[in-house]
This record gives sequence, structure tokens and C-alpha cells, in this order.
Amino acid sequence: MRATASDLAAFLIELSRPRNLSATVAEQLHTPQIRLGGEMGWGLGPGIQHSQDGDALWQWGQHVDFQSVMIVYPEQGFGAVVLTNGDLLNPDVAMEIAHRAVGGKIAAIRRALHLEYNYRP
Repeated sequence: MRATASDLAAFLIELSRPRNLSATVAEQLHTPQIRLGGEMGWGLGPGIQHSQDGDALWQWGQHVDFQSVMIVYPEQGFGAVVLTNGDLLNPDVAMEIAHRAVGGKIAAIRRALHLEYNYRP
């Protein structure tokens, strides 16, 4: 998918405070459909990280010449969208920038980005 940072930010705002999504779809986006452990799961689309900082919804993108990550804390009302020119040799650049912008814990998200969870049921 190709999108601008402002389009992705609008999407995060919609995830946080749905106006166009039905209540059912919004709930499924925020509800773990697949659990990866106590702190991490996947909703219908975004990753969900549970922490003492609140639940974060997030997603990333990666290709040969770009990286992206978007993360939002719906209950707190803040988030970040990071789009970078980068390569696959350093896949954590966008995540590190997002972490500096919003704080919170990123270790579990980093493990998910590196496919370090057992995704089998």
C-alpha cells in the first residue's frame, strides 16, 4: 500500500476514535485475534501491544528501500507515523524514531518485526 504520512495519521485517528468504522469492526481491530504472548497480539490488521502504558495499536512496512511504522495509544490520544528511506540491513530505524516520539516499550514490537514469535496456533 502506498500512502502519505498524513493519510496514515488519519487512519490512526480513525482507529483511536472511530467515526466511519462500525462499532463491530472497531472492536475487532482492538481485540486480539491471535495472541503472541501476554503483551502482544494481532487484531484485524494492527498489532496490539498491552503494557502498563496502555494498549498500543501499530503496524509496520518494509521493502528494499523504505521502512515505516505507525503506532497509536488510543486511550492516551497520541501516536506517530514514521516513513524512512532505508534498507533491510537496519530494519529498526523507523521503530527507533517512533519510540523516541511516543515512548513506551518497544521490545515486544521489535520481536514481532523480526518474526521472533511462534505464529503457529
